[in-house]
Amino acid sequence: MPGRVLLVILCFGLAMLPLTYLLSFFFSIPASGYTRLVMINVITGLATLIIVTTFKAPALDLVDVGKSLEWVFLVLFPLFSLGTAISNLNSNYNLLKACEPFKNQCENQTENVCCSNTLQCPGGVCIEMVDNYLDWSSPGIGRNIVFFLLGAVVYFGLLLLIEFRVFENILYRTRMIGFKRRKIPGASEEPDDSDVAEERARIRMGNPDILRKTNDLLLSDVSKFYGNFQAVDQLCVGVKRGECFGLLGVNGAGKTSTFKMLTGDEKISGGEAYVNGLSLKTHMKQAHQIIGYCPQFDALIDNLTGRETLQMYCLLRGIPNSEIPQIINKLADDLMFTKHIDKKVMAYSGGNKRKLSTAVALVGDPPVVYLDEPTTGMDVVAKRHLWNVICQVRDSGKCIVLTSHSMEECEALCTRIAIMVNGRFKCLGSPQHLKSKFAEGYTLTIKVNNNSETDIQAVKEFVKTSLQDAMLREEREGLMTYYIANTTLTWSKMFGMMEEAKTRLSIEDYSLGQTSLEQVRYAFLLLVPRKR
Repeated sequence: MPGRVLLVILCFGLAMLPLTYLLSFFFSIPASGYTRLVMINVITGLATLIIVTTFKAPALDLVDVGKSLEWVFLVLFPLFSLGTAISNLNSNYNLLKACEPFKNQCENQTENVCCSNTLQCPGGVCIEMVDNYLDWSSPGIGRNIVFFLLGAVVYFGLLLLIEFRVFENILYRTRMIGFKRRKIPGASEEPDDSDVAEERARIRMGNPDILRKTNDLLLSDVSKFYGNFQAVDQLCVGVKRGECFGLLGVNGAGKTSTFKMLTGDEKISGGEAYVNGLSLKTHMKQAHQIIGYCPQFDALIDNLTGRETLQMYCLLRGIPNSEIPQIINKLADDLMFTKHIDKKVMAYSGGNKRKLSTAVALVGDPPVVYLDEPTTGMDVVAKRHLWNVICQVRDSGKCIVLTSHSMEECEALCTRIAIMVNGRFKCLGSPQHLKSKFAEGYTLTIKVNNNSETDIQAVKEFVKTSLQDAMLREEREGLMTYYIANTTLTWSKMFGMMEEAKTRLSIEDYSLGQTSLEQVRYAFLLLVPRKR
């Protein structure tokens, strides 16, 4: 008896585990998913068993309905099948034990309800029991075992098809048949910036094979539609080996959708994208092997330590066991979290989690690295140290795609920057090129020798008379920052005026520079209307 019960439970587990996994796809919150699955299991297990048992009662004259429902529930609900299997095992065991003393009467052709031949049973009604517990007919459990195994095969098959995105790929290919470049009705056709247009022409007119070989990351007219809403509009850019490409834009600009297409989380609606010559539309599995990714939100397992997390990803990358400790120690040392490496991730601060996520992205020395706001939550020292690490990775020949809300970070790391507005590139080029092309005015910072009100007023009066368009942006403890909107003033003239003022006024030091990249970004966001 215990062996038969164990067989039933084992077969039930084979069917129920993949079914539960499949049902989990319908829930995004674990707590609500757990509660609802418990309710579903109660209904499909206990409630269905009560219904069938009630309908099979002779007094209701619904035995045929009960038997039909029993077959349906056996096919659909493993929990119902488990309940009936345990019930049948118990009843059959007790009936066989009770009828054991009356076997001789059946052999002597004496009427007895324990006989298997209906001619020997009183009124032709015999007790339902079988000598073979695995018999197909009730109360045997043969059909329960078969349905468990069939369910296990079907559910595992469906699970594999979903995990390998077979249904998603079929649907995607169906939608892509006859796909044509679409535009949002009523959208204004705004001309591209000259740099954006030049890059678009280079990608469209260039030899595809040469472009794929010379660019580690290549986007050619990449677009993304959500229904009739176009989130990304024909992006064209090529990022070469040793470049750090900054992708900037506020929420809703299409930056996240672009990143999702690059990582394979979203399908590309139109155009082509390549990583090291591999198409992201047809060879995403192979592309994943050469991509390192630090997501915006840390995808870490809380109950693992930092060392165990890195070791797991090293093994997934196929790194030999003998090399793993050295790689883990180097990454932890480079990113300054060595003293936390053996703590559980749940005990990490937000900044240390970002360091660990960045380390995961660098495991295996991938040629292409995506960094989605990698320094969020880090202190100033750790942030600067990470910048040095990213620069080293970039200078080693890696292709890096970076998103960040810090213009200072982009200036420090990126060799080229694109600012996205409404799914399109509005400007493209190096930080200095963008400032030279789009910056309006200058920033002047003056430090007064002492904080005496007389000296400060004298400096203010000088700026007011010499630089009439200068606006005081900030003043604190003798340090004044001005914005000069007059772009007709030459560098030599302004430096000459400041050097002359420094000799006769109490000016300790000063700095004169272009408008910051942050102001360039804000200028684009203010000038271009948002789509609704």
